[in-house]
Amino acid sequence: MENFSWSRLPDHILAKFFSYIPLVERWKVALVCKSWQTCFDHPNLWQYFKFTFMEPKDKVKLRCLDKYENVLKSVVIEVQENKKKNRDCACEVITRLARCKKRKLQNIKLNFIGQKILFIRGSSDFINALADLFGSPDPNCSLLKEVDLSGISIVYMDDLLNLLADNHPDLEVLNILNNTRTCTVEPHCTLNVVKKCTKLRELGLFYCSISEEVLLELAEVGRASLQKLSVMWREWKYDIDIPDSAWETLTKRNPNLKVHIAVDPTCPLHMIQAILQPHIPIKVLRLDTYTVLHNEVSQAAANYSSTLEEVVVKCIPSVELNQALIKLAASSPNLRLLHCYCILEKVTVETILNSCPRLETYILKVQKQKEPWMPVQVGKK
Repeated sequence: MENFSWSRLPDHILAKFFSYIPLVERWKVALVCKSWQTCFDHPNLWQYFKFTFMEPKDKVKLRCLDKYENVLKSVVIEVQENKKKNRDCACEVITRLARCKKRKLQNIKLNFIGQKILFIRGSSDFINALADLFGSPDPNCSLLKEVDLSGISIVYMDDLLNLLADNHPDLEVLNILNNTRTCTVEPHCTLNVVKKCTKLRELGLFYCSISEEVLLELAEVGRASLQKLSVMWREWKYDIDIPDSAWETLTKRNPNLKVHIAVDPTCPLHMIQAILQPHIPIKVLRLDTYTVLHNEVSQAAANYSSTLEEVVVKCIPSVELNQALIKLAASSPNLRLLHCYCILEKVTVETILNSCPRLETYILKVQKQKEPWMPVQVGKK
């Protein structure tokens, strides 16, 4: 070890070390010696990059596109969206990547940070930038494989998703579950995406954007196995009837499928039991309705005991709810997380904790406490 020299390490090993250093510090480290400066430009160091635009000085991060836009493979963009200069920087990253003639970009994730601005029918600057990126790529460009738009408050239109499906058939992950109060993506658009992107393994959509035809297409022979399907119900449409037979067909074709279900307060109570079909392999169930939910919790215990791992309920307390939660805990051996945002009886909490050997985190309160309620980590004080 006395003769050890950092300069003797292969560039790809040094690049791995550099990858753990923040960008600003990385520039400083690169000045140590010639070999480290060479390593600073190693393509492996720039395949994965996170752009964060929180204040005007962050614009300097755009400089990395001058040299490395054609080697970036996976990009995360976080932006404080209530400042126009920040949004402009984020859009410039997307646009420049879109127009790079030899881009290697395969994965992109966008996230708004801080105070949310509710965009009506989307923000044209982001929509236009994404349309550029989703458009017909240069023959020398890589096709997109993972697109996560769940973190930005924009209303996505059919045209944008059709553009993505038409030009990026290798797509494997698509998530458009965001915080907007309006969804205009129709089931026929989702069906087009699913038909053209046969390698999809993860999909995140609102309930109004799926249909029986979409589920049956996802069950077609010759497709990649669907691993994860996230669905949220909101107030927009209640006339979409997806029979249990479609879920059964989907599950048989995709035996490893895990479904994440979320219901928010705008969904009528009578719809929830109709939504929770017996053959949905639900792994994560979130019922944020602030209503009476004991029947729905009992239904989950009866139908999803073999698949449930996480349950979150925000509801009105009752004797029946206590009984339903005890039943849920006793029948769900894989339950790792149980967050209940209402007051429970002490004996209920004790019974639940004794019934869940794999429970890792829980919120189970026996008396009212100051919010926010923080989860308890099992085995940690």
